[in-house]
Amino acid sequence: MAPEGLSALWGFGSTLSAFVALPLVESSRAGRSFIFRWPTPLLLGLMYQLQGVAVWYNIYWLAMIALGQLNARRGPRVVVNRAAAEANLFAVLVGFILPSQAMLSFQAPLITAGWLLFPVWVTLARGVYIFCRPRNGGNGYMIVQATYLVTFVHSVYGNGRAIWLLGDNLSSYLATLPPSIEPPAYAGSTLTVAALQLINWDWIVTAIGGLLATLWIAKSPREIAFIVAWNVFTTPLFGAGAAVSGVLMWREKQLNGSKAR
Repeated sequence: MAPEGLSALWGFGSTLSAFVALPLVESSRAGRSFIFRWPTPLLLGLMYQLQGVAVWYNIYWLAMIALGQLNARRGPRVVVNRAAAEANLFAVLVGFILPSQAMLSFQAPLITAGWLLFPVWVTLARGVYIFCRPRNGGNGYMIVQATYLVTFVHSVYGNGRAIWLLGDNLSSYLATLPPSIEPPAYAGSTLTVAALQLINWDWIVTAIGGLLATLWIAKSPREIAFIVAWNVFTTPLFGAGAAVSGVLMWREKQLNGSKAR
């Protein structure tokens, strides 16, 4: 695979880990709306695998904003049980990050085909963990934070890997963004062009939608300014996934930080 295509996959794949984690966490809150319950994370994942992450995930963001889920306030309804939080972390690691790393490292058609079903692997991993784990209670705040920390680190790593793969071609690749209908100079075939342009558009629109949605977490002009500054500083250095993960960690602290045990 050309460095430009592989770089886009590393960047998009690592960005996506935060977007995989969020619906899992929201589906686990004690007072969640039926819209965000299971099997919403599975259905959302299958739909954006079929029709694009940018389309369906931005619909998910709009639902969270419209129903007040994104700027929810602390209370018993937003608590995540420890067992569910652990299952979510396990699902992100085993169901998404591990298959993604395998796909990008081996670049084998069979592994790539298997990766396309990652929403199923995430669901299975979560279900197996819940089934095997003793069902004792406890607050899952620290595990939720650990989950977002994992997605932050994954985004940092993927963003760095994407830049490293481009090497001397970084400036020429950046010049092609945002993607246009004209084929880039390095394209080897029409199919290559179509696939790369689709990935880039999906990546860009997904990232922009996520960064804008984080503004609805703020509850004051000062917090809006803080989130904007964080996103502007973090995204070029570490990737949009890291920026979104950081804001979600801050949001979780506002919701459940004082309840950690």
